[in-house]
Amino acid sequence: VVVDLVVLFLLFAGAILPSTTFVTARQKRAAHECFLRMCLEDAEIDTIDFSPPGTLQDAIKFFKERSLTSNSFDDSNSPLEIVVEAKSEDYKTRPLPVIAVRKLSFYEAIRQVADRAGFEMAIRDKQVILKERSEK
Repeated sequence: VVVDLVVLFLLFAGAILPSTTFVTARQKRAAHECFLRMCLEDAEIDTIDFSPPGTLQDAIKFFKERSLTSNSFDDSNSPLEIVVEAKSEDYKTRPLPVIAVRKLSFYEAIRQVADRAGFEMAIRDKQVILKERSEK
């Protein structure tokens, strides 16, 4: 509901459709992505502290649980959707390096965890995507 309101706001503001009268799927997806990024940047995490034997899977669980208690997300009944795109399932058991920081936005916290775990972060539609970096 809130995302649809954002789409309508962007329509009336002329940011999406300066000269047309309908919303394409691509434009709606772009509005969802913009809204999710704003929510991630507005929501703050006081402290994150991950250390071995903690895994990326543990960090994802942490972010999903914290998103339920944050009032910055549009639907407090469903957790943040984080999708992992990896070649294998070993990220579920591979320990994270020590990560301890204070006062970060959700966006920056997820980005740092992804970076240190060897993943890239992206926002696609209504999901945060963690894609394994290819080895060069």
